[in-house]
Amino acid sequence: MNKIGKIKSWYIDPDDNRLTYTQHNILFVTIIDGLKFYTVRHDTSDSDEDDAAIETGSFELNGETYNARFADIYGRMNFTNVTL
Repeated sequence: MNKIGKIKSWYIDPDDNRLTYTQHNILFVTIIDGLKFYTVRHDTSDSDEDDAAIETGSFELNGETYNARFADIYGRMNFTNVTL
């Protein structure tokens, strides 16, 4: 698993319905049989068990920006724009 770096994501805080930004998630890529699988992990966790797969549209690994979403370790749906 290769660490790409921290990503900026946002979610709606269910307690006060406010848009909240965070940079506490780290993007990883795993390549299996030539296919790339992206996951995120909260930076307070060291366990692979806490990884969350990001849902993406189709994209190329050539500097394009794409939108991704994932449920974090707290169950909140996060959204992010990632440039690779």
